[in-house]
Amino acid sequence: MLSVTEREGALVRENDDIQSQSNILTIDIEDWQQSESDVLYGGGAGPFPMDAPSKRVIDQTLCLLDLLAEYDVRTTCFVLGSVAESHPALVRQIAAQGHEIAIHGYAHKLVYAMRPDAFRADVARALAAVEDCIGMRVLGYRAPYFSITRRTPWALKILAELGLTYDASIFPCTPALYRVPGWNGWGDVPRYPHTMMIDGQELIEFPATTWHALGLRLPLAGGTALRVAPVGLLQRAIIQANAGGHPAILYLHPHDMDPDTPPRKLAGDSLRVQWLRWQLRIGRSRTASRLRGLMTRNRFVPIQEWLAQSHATVSADDMPLAHESVRVP
Repeated sequence: MLSVTEREGALVRENDDIQSQSNILTIDIEDWQQSESDVLYGGGAGPFPMDAPSKRVIDQTLCLLDLLAEYDVRTTCFVLGSVAESHPALVRQIAAQGHEIAIHGYAHKLVYAMRPDAFRADVARALAAVEDCIGMRVLGYRAPYFSITRRTPWALKILAELGLTYDASIFPCTPALYRVPGWNGWGDVPRYPHTMMIDGQELIEFPATTWHALGLRLPLAGGTALRVAPVGLLQRAIIQANAGGHPAILYLHPHDMDPDTPPRKLAGDSLRVQWLRWQLRIGRSRTASRLRGLMTRNRFVPIQEWLAQSHATVSADDMPLAHESVRVP
């Protein structure tokens, strides 16, 4: 049996001939407390206001930017509008270091928990906040929790109407493997970048990477997987994408590298919430070293740079989302 070192060495050798392919690393710029209500309390009232990022996001993001700079890696950063309003200097620093700026909504709300008019207002507010901050047009969007699902195709139409040219909100994994309350995914969409035609407008979709194995689409794009999944599996997901001529699309959050997130215990926490807090702290101290390994083995570029190099690889005709099926309820 091969040792761990030998197995990882074999993966590197297997990837040598495709290491020049461009992959995409994305960062969701948000504060942990803006997720806590949904993740720990199932959308109920948590201890923090969801639209008020703390200053902790500054230190966490600067730490991540320093790590990316060591490897000369530039990313696409999906920034919450509330972060841009509260900490504009941070967002301008991200842009100044060569990272592409896109939006992550304004207040980190689940799309399928909003009505279309509320979603439109949230995206428009985020666009205004971020574009005012950096003085540039923003072209891309990612929904919090990848919450554009089969229940919310109307959201894609709204994005196109607001002038966005690409989306990265769909996680085409097997739904039971992604634990967010109410999330049912969109598991039959193409697993790689593709173009959708929505009422005569193009929108390019960048789905988060999955690894197809045992008849399942395993969510190996980042987040929890980056913290706890075997590194070899993460690399195999990248290899599987690259072998087909596609980029792997990975994601993480600045707080994924903070071993003190989430807080260990807050007054009034139930045993269930205390257990979830413990689970969510696992692996955060290893995230930086795992990310170093992935950046050493693979090439990463921002989405706009990949688009300049390439083109969408699946036509709209191959989409299960037909042109006429996009309707606002």
